[in-house]
Amino acid sequence: MLNTVAASVMVDPSSVANGDHDVFVCGDDEEAERSGNALLQQRFGWRGFVDLGDVTMSRGTEMYLAV
Repeated sequence: MLNTVAASVMVDPSSVANGDHDVFVCGDDEEAERSGNALLQQRFGWRGFVDLGDVTMSRGTEMYLAV
């Protein structure tokens, strides 16, 4: 989920644009995605999630920061 943001943003999404941004989500298990999203929302304050599809889509996000 969080391979597109720096560690400091992972734990404090409000540090960028007052938290007005999204995190990418990919996975094959809808319940796991819901649980992960809920954890990120409740523990760290993430508000927006963009579901990119199944787990194979995560390969595209791996190079996001390198660009």
